[in-house]
Amino acid sequence: MLNTARNLVVLGRFNPAVFFGNGEVGFAYDYSKTDRLKQLSDGTTAVGTDADPVGWAQSIDPTQRIATQATADSRPAWKNPNFLRFDGTADNLLSTVSPGVAGTLAFKGTVTSASKVVIGSRLGSGNSIAQIYVNASGQIAGGIGTAGASVNYHGSADVRGLLGVNVFTWDAVTVTLYRNNVVVFTGARGAGSPPAQAYRIGANNDSGVAASIADVDLFHALAINRVLTPAEVTKLTTGWGTT
Repeated sequence: MLNTARNLVVLGRFNPAVFFGNGEVGFAYDYSKTDRLKQLSDGTTAVGTDADPVGWAQSIDPTQRIATQATADSRPAWKNPNFLRFDGTADNLLSTVSPGVAGTLAFKGTVTSASKVVIGSRLGSGNSIAQIYVNASGQIAGGIGTAGASVNYHGSADVRGLLGVNVFTWDAVTVTLYRNNVVVFTGARGAGSPPAQAYRIGANNDSGVAASIADVDLFHALAINRVLTPAEVTKLTTGWGTT
């Protein structure tokens, strides 16, 4: 295991691993770090050439959780120098992190199409969800709780084709959605508990099957089982950058 101090500070630059200093559960993937990416789901074959497939990714948080894709034609492509390209047809990575009663989902990327989930977990139609996505109108959106009652937390702008940092937080009472450090929605949380299954990255994990697969260029992806504060969202957005 890599030294925890190295995880928390990398050459003096911002590292979202600082949000995991109290034993929090989650992941923080930085797709510029090719030493934490491999082509095969068993963690072998280096990534470093443009369009290399990625079947294994290691989080930079202290738990260093792994996300994998065993199916060759469902692996996103690493694009030089610093992001993964998910094709919107099959590409996704399966994490080992499940949603919590409170939590945060965040990503930096560009989503091309509507009705696409970037990080998500879902237990079938009408059941529980935890997801950050682009809705049918192209707006950044988040959902937590009972599907149908809790999927309408969204901003007002069409974000398709636009690079940005998107953050969705929830606790037992309130949800908040940010786009580039601006609150685009905050309000009461709907009913229901989050699903007890792992997130997929680049898709929803719908009862174990990839669904609403995203066509997204993804630079960073984060999940954590607590609400990031507004100050932490600012730190995250500034650290990742919006351009």
